[in-house]
Amino acid sequence: MRRDLVQNLMLSAGTILVLLIGAESIARLVGFRWSATPLLGPATCTDRSPELGIVLRPSCHGELAGTTFTTNAAGLRGPELREDRSRRILAIGDSCTWGYRVADAESYPAVLNARLDALQPGRYQVLNAGVPGHTSYQGLVYLRGHGLRWRPAIVIAGYGFNDMAPSGDLAVQLRRIRRLGRVADVDNWFLVHSRVYQWTRFVTYPVNGRGQAPRVSLQRYEQNLRKIVALSRAHGAMPVLLSFWIGKPVPYATVPERVARALDVPLVHFDGPHMDIVHPSREGYVRLADDLVAALTARSAFVAR
Repeated sequence: MRRDLVQNLMLSAGTILVLLIGAESIARLVGFRWSATPLLGPATCTDRSPELGIVLRPSCHGELAGTTFTTNAAGLRGPELREDRSRRILAIGDSCTWGYRVADAESYPAVLNARLDALQPGRYQVLNAGVPGHTSYQGLVYLRGHGLRWRPAIVIAGYGFNDMAPSGDLAVQLRRIRRLGRVADVDNWFLVHSRVYQWTRFVTYPVNGRGQAPRVSLQRYEQNLRKIVALSRAHGAMPVLLSFWIGKPVPYATVPERVARALDVPLVHFDGPHMDIVHPSREGYVRLADDLVAALTARSAFVAR
């Protein structure tokens, strides 16, 4: 009786395996890719991180969200870090910082670097630590665990849109992934290598956000920005906040200004040309870089450094 049960289970497992292999083979034969999936792996220069969710692979050239880009050995978009006496400006944020659908040299950190170089050649280098989809929670975790190792003189932080996305509490989700351990690694492997699994995984994932909490609550969003400011100052860096909010006011949109006013932090509000409702255009990034130069040079702390 037990032998029959084992044989039946093995037969069922073998049948499922054959069907999965067949489905995967057909998907690859017809060139199927699940376009809604932010694919992980070498092609997109992304990896899963238990602490940060998604991170960029170091020393990589790839394409993500219609954007061709290159990372340096530190896993940051742009050229290699210079080990000289230049003062570092660390730009942390989401796709608006990373540079959605613009070339490496056209993101605002790259343009800001060029503008500062024109004023004082070699004195500053701007590090682009933006990651698409990141929230203020990930920004705080990154700054605390990674960003401060670059010894920045200035930290520019721009978050918000992803914080309010109704896809469930991000901190809770990341804690769950860390508890899963090797199971999460298996999930990650299939996400990278199986197109059928990509489709299955994301079709069954609730993407409409109905009834779900925001990734970062409004209260946590403000707390995270305040902690980023405090952490920057505690390590001798001047904090600067960015606001990309446009259109109809939402509660999240008032937070950067409130934090900046309460903590006496420079705030640059971007209202230039956009390529969509969220992301600046190439011309917009130029304007943002110019606004940042003006905001920075207006501060005696920046001029004196």
